[in-house]
Formats: sequence, structure tokens, C-alpha cells
Amino acid sequence: MGYNWYLDGKLKKRANTFNDFVDVARHLVKEKYVATGNISISGRCAGRELMGAAVVQVPKLLGSVNLAVPFVDILNTMLDATLPLTPPE
Repeated sequence: MGYNWYLDGKLKKRANTFNDFVDVARHLVKEKYVATGNISISGRCAGRELMGAAVVQVPKLLGSVNLAVPFVDILNTMLDATLPLTPPE
């Protein structure tokens, strides 16, 4: 969908990424590809944050979620200089 669409999912516009993901899940239900509450999602790396946001936004829409080492407490994590990847980030 182009570079501008990519930029619209980063930094201060990160919520757009979460909303797009939830909109797709709702579309799958609307088109009867899956029933409400019967969607399983999985996220690793940056996807963990996306999965966490989706669960908070629409918990009844999802049936299960696999968060591989969830990165949902971003503020505390990024402020902890003892973690190996925090300084470069």
C-alpha cells in the first residue's frame, strides 16, 4: 500500500497498525470466514505488541493469543538500561 501507508503505522501513528489489525479480524467475522471468539492470533518480536493491543481492544472477538515473550510494558522496558537491547533502541 506504499511507503506513506508504512509511515502511518509508526511512532505517533502506531495506533493505526493496531486498528488495521482489528479491522481485518472484524472483516473476517463479517464475511463469515470465522466466528466471533474463534480467531487465534500469534505474535513475535514487534508483533507481540500488536497482539497485546488487539486483545485489549477486542477481547471477545479473539479466542486465543500466543505472545512469544510479550513486549507490552514498553515504558519500563525501554527505561531499563540493564537489558541488552535497550541502549541501542
